[in-house]
Amino acid sequence: MTIEDDLRLERYRLVTDRQKYFTELARSSFGSYVKVLTGLAMASVTLISTRHQLGIGIPVLTKLIYGVASLTTFWGVIAIIQIIFCLSRWKGYRRAEQSVYDQSPSVKAWWWIFEALYCVFIALSTIAIWFFSFCIIGLINSNGN
Repeated sequence: MTIEDDLRLERYRLVTDRQKYFTELARSSFGSYVKVLTGLAMASVTLISTRHQLGIGIPVLTKLIYGVASLTTFWGVIAIIQIIFCLSRWKGYRRAEQSVYDQSPSVKAWWWIFEALYCVFIALSTIAIWFFSFCIIGLINSNGN
């Protein structure tokens, strides 16, 4: 092997390693969102079910529920932005891989199906959190207790 071949091989290793890194980072962003979503949902359930014991009034509970929904939305937006960023970086490294090794297959849109599903899940769960927040607040306000 010549020095040029060695450098080419090292560049290939670098770009494929970076692709793997950004794929794992996108998966990690989704995993973090799910953990935060689960924690905030459990906190909401705990607040609602123990509000009498904790002495939390309806106005405070309403603000807490809206706060939980807002935090979920914020975290969801951050996760989606990070996933999109990871995909764009991955695509850049994929182009670099193709410049190093011209027999690499071209990028197919369906390769990103899991990342797209991550974003869809995040968006749908955020919408669901707001829907359930409005429903719960409506029930609490209509019962008055």
